[in-house]
Amino acid sequence: MAKLNVLELRQSRESWSPVNTDVLSQDARNQYLQRKCAVDLYIDGNPLKKISEETGVLSCEIIRLVRKCIALNENQISVGYEALIPRKHTAKKISKLQKLFFQYPSLETYIIGNYFNVKEYTLEYNMNVRTLHTKFLDECRRLGIQDYEYPFTLKDNGYDALLDYIKSVESKKQIQSIRREGKDARQKFESTGYGKANNLIALNPYGIVQIDGHKIDMLYSVEVENEQGEIVCMPATRAWLIAVIDVATRVIIGYSVSPYENYNQSDVLMAVHNSIVPHEKMEFTHKSFEYPQTGGYPSLAIPETEWATFDMIMLDNAKSHLATNTVDKLLNNVKCTVNFGSVATPETRGIVERFFKTLEIGGFHRLPSTTGSNIRDNKRNEPERDSVKYHITYNDICELLEYLIAEYNNSAHSSLENQTPLQVMKRRIQQAGMYPYVIPVELRKDIEKLTYFTEERTVRGGYSTGTRPHISYLGTKYHAYDRKIPMDLINKKVFIEVNPADVSHVELYDSQGVFVANLVAMGEWGRRPHSLRTHKAALIRKNRNKEKNNVFSPNLSLYENELRENAKKSRRERTKAAIAAAEMGKPYRTSVPTEPVKYQALQKPNKATTYSKEEMDLINSISIEEAYKRGLI
Repeated sequence: MAKLNVLELRQSRESWSPVNTDVLSQDARNQYLQRKCAVDLYIDGNPLKKISEETGVLSCEIIRLVRKCIALNENQISVGYEALIPRKHTAKKISKLQKLFFQYPSLETYIIGNYFNVKEYTLEYNMNVRTLHTKFLDECRRLGIQDYEYPFTLKDNGYDALLDYIKSVESKKQIQSIRREGKDARQKFESTGYGKANNLIALNPYGIVQIDGHKIDMLYSVEVENEQGEIVCMPATRAWLIAVIDVATRVIIGYSVSPYENYNQSDVLMAVHNSIVPHEKMEFTHKSFEYPQTGGYPSLAIPETEWATFDMIMLDNAKSHLATNTVDKLLNNVKCTVNFGSVATPETRGIVERFFKTLEIGGFHRLPSTTGSNIRDNKRNEPERDSVKYHITYNDICELLEYLIAEYNNSAHSSLENQTPLQVMKRRIQQAGMYPYVIPVELRKDIEKLTYFTEERTVRGGYSTGTRPHISYLGTKYHAYDRKIPMDLINKKVFIEVNPADVSHVELYDSQGVFVANLVAMGEWGRRPHSLRTHKAALIRKNRNKEKNNVFSPNLSLYENELRENAKKSRRERTKAAIAAAEMGKPYRTSVPTEPVKYQALQKPNKATTYSKEEMDLINSISIEEAYKRGLI
């Protein structure tokens, strides 16, 4: 067997497209990540024996997987990580069984009914696969399948194929599968990671963390154009702080800030993201703010906590926390268990609640624009006037939070025997050996994209309609801008990966999670960065005003203009206006058409077509609007 050149492998790996593991089943995802880890370790120069010990993948299997990755596809490009997707090319036995199910649909229903104890098919409880296989063969004979036909032509009469099929069904139907094992097993399974567990004892740093949101008792101001056309400062709404605190040491390991009326799942996941990704120091604009010598945050003070993650995260039952995407991301990407507190029982998150109280009393309540704890708080003087008078901006709020949290982590606590939270964490890690789990290098991209989510869509377009392959999302068309979407994907289900902070572009993946292309929204939607929240708000404004559905209409500009006008009267609207302006204040995308164009049908090549191969390649590589401008169509 020819030896593989590691340098060539590393060069080839740079061009391998990523795989979106969110679309895979849990078993397939785990197997893929195991294979990917083994391949990456081999390419990085690690010996086969060490790789096999760390990943559990056999040495001979590692070489086979690497060769599959560097094999060329029909376009003469390395298959890459796509080759590591389990069962991407279905095995022959499974394929024959699937064909049999296609020919006799009732046969598949019969197998499922017997295995999961559906009374219509069987009264036998918890039927094993051997018995199921016997019944499977009997049903095949009843359906008229002859001895010279599958499965009777195989030595095992299709037993292995049936066994593999049952395993795949179990991975998809976990609840039904666990119910086969009895009441006790079902209760344990359904409560794992979700039940209320009071009096949890945490000693290890990053063992248990709590997360919660808190509305900051302080107003800030934004610049608004008044009725006279002058730029003046006016009060905005209160911001939200979402904090993650380590139960064992009281260290705030990460947080996020939301300027909106309320925080959502993206803000929660961003707080988790910031708890794991190494902390970057902020460039303070206020001279009075500076970091303590330790840095004030775990990754700055303790190198062992860089990319560290936690074993359990405690959440409340707020809507933003309970979103399915949030739970899935925590379980699959962060790989921690989830513990929900009971409804209206904040005592289960007492530690993080006490932190919020300390932050307000020692920080925000001492500043002029504080709203106080409640309407009767004597500190609540004229916060709206003071927020304008002292020109306290949203950036000021963010800087202040960064500073206060760093000071909190570096201040002695009576509950910690007058030690600082960072001192306790450092001692337990470096002296007691309580090292947290660190995210492997190959899995860190999952953390960096923690706030992203996946949506299923259908590719539209074609020669008959004269449109390039595209998808629709949020009432907007998205076209490829870096590479073309294959025509054979038209009318097929695909997945898009969405960054809620900027939906001007998305990433497109096929049904098996293989990267296809980067997509950009049509018209102004694609030229101006904007969040998912802003996009939906702009659509609501557009529908309310019953405007024509034109992809080139300046929806975002009209929305922004309306917010600016309403900002003169409403604190809520001026807050939205400031957010939209911040999101869309980045440079415009120049690759997207700025003016409406007339569409001409894109004709499928035939005998009358005079396009050369070079012209067709050019047409396929650019947008239909650009092709029209160049006179190609």
